Amino acid sequence: RGATPGRGGPGATPSRDALGINDRDDRSDWRSEPSASTAAKRRRGPAPDDRLAHGLSALPAPQNDYSIVLPELPAPEPAREDGRRAEDMDDLKARLKEEADEATREARARMSLALQRDLPRPKLPNRGMLPVAPDGGPAAGPEAVADRAVAEGALALIEADAAEHPVDGGAGTGRRALPPLTDEERATAEALIASEMARAPPPDVPTAALSSAWARAAAALIYDPQAQALRARAGMASAELLGAARQEFELRRAWVAKERKRGDKAERRAAVLLGGYARRAEALVAQLHEAAKVLKTSRTDLDCYERMREAETVEARLRTEEARARVDAAKAREARLQAEYAAAVMAREGTLNAVNRAKAQAHAAGANGAA
Repeated sequence: RGATPGRGGPGATPSRDALGINDRDDRSDWRSEPSASTAAKRRRGPAPDDRLAHGLSALPAPQNDYSIVLPELPAPEPAREDGRRAEDMDDLKARLKEEADEATREARARMSLALQRDLPRPKLPNRGMLPVAPDGGPAAGPEAVADRAVAEGALALIEADAAEHPVDGGAGTGRRALPPLTDEERATAEALIASEMARAPPPDVPTAALSSAWARAAAALIYDPQAQALRARAGMASAELLGAARQEFELRRAWVAKERKRGDKAERRAAVLLGGYARRAEALVAQLHEAAKVLKTSRTDLDCYERMREAETVEARLRTEEARARVDAAKAREARLQAEYAAAVMAREGTLNAVNRAKAQAHAAGANGAA
């Protein structure tokens, strides 16, 4: 046992034993001769340890030269002259928000005072408000020319506001907005207006009263599509009022259709931008519902385990008391049985002693009778 037979003799396999697996120092149980073992070693060649040492000695000498390539690090930011710390993401968001708010304030400051104060505006600018002469032509005379220039300026401003910031329900004018004023032009215009107001200060009318008067005036007027101008309701026939109402309805419907298209377009853009977030939100909601179900089940299990623990606590106390009672009864019974056993042993010893004495006496009596 323990040997692999082969042509080289017991205990050796020359064709597969290149690592010297069967070459053991303890050959007390081998049935090979010393000469056969020596011949097997000679066939195998050097020992594995010798071959390993020879192979390691043939390796090239190690070279402890390392080449480490590091990525180029960004240049450090120059120190801020004001001594403030570097801007992080929160600071960047706050700065961008402040810049956006400042841009909004500047854009609102460049609007007309009607837009800044949210004053009521006509849905359709009326060019019939321009002063005309009795013959139907432009008004003549210095005052009439000045009044017409003021009216033309007001109408151009109303049309520009309607083109850039349409009134809800308005049809628009199709005119381009006025070119923006420079700071110098705005300052000059404000100075001229202030000087004119200083000469003839306007009455101090509250905004609420102005809005109420505007609502009453607007309710008394209606747009006549045939005359393409605003007219007083009191001086129009029923057919004209019906046509004006139909025209206003058509304008309203066109405005609603336009706003609906804008809303649909905005909704599609929002769907494209927020589609991934919406799908992720749906997945998170599903996970939340699943987690809520698991939590509800866990709470139910916890309640059951708590009740089982309370019941087991009472049962364990009762079972412990019963076990202690049984142990006490077993101890008492064992003590009683031990006492009975001790008494029986003593009785047995007494009986044996009496029997031995009787035998001794009988034997002595027999011996005396024989003598």
